[in-house]
Amino acid sequence: MRDGRRRKSLEGTVSCYASDMETGIIIAVDGKRYVFFRAEWPRAGLNPDAGLAVTFEPLGSYARKIMIAGH
Repeated sequence: MRDGRRRKSLEGTVSCYASDMETGIIIAVDGKRYVFFRAEWPRAGLNPDAGLAVTFEPLGSYARKIMIAGH
């Protein structure tokens, strides 16, 4: 953010991922759904398979800066 404050990270679980479209859905612990793009997925690590626990920064209805939980 421009004023120097960090965005709040959320925890969630990958609900689904469409490799042909390189997009997926993360469901946060509060039940909200966030769209993510492969470009936001960590380069090193696991594929975005359903059920994988993640942390991320929300930006509207999108998930950014995704990290695999526990890694």
